Amino acid sequence: MFVPVVIVGALGLLHDSWPKQSQAFWINIHALIGISLWLVLIARVGYRLRHVPPALPDEIGAFSLHALAALWHRLVLHDGVLARMLPRAETRP
Repeated sequence: MFVPVVIVGALGLLHDSWPKQSQAFWINIHALIGISLWLVLIARVGYRLRHVPPALPDEIGAFSLHALAALWHRLVLHDGVLARMLPRAETRP
């Protein structure tokens, strides 16, 4: 799904820079790939509604997924979620 989205996006962004002789052709290609992408997306959502996703393998536990999510917040998003999850030393007056 990623590759067609990138192709449609690139074609959509570049259509003003094409020569006038081939502009209609590339706009049609952009539209055809975009329509195909929507049809595949609708089919994929329909399939997922009718079929349960497979269970996770036993070697991948909930802890592993949570650790990966915590690292994502720390290293990619930099939003401080991991810091809020860590216990803090309480100070008493």
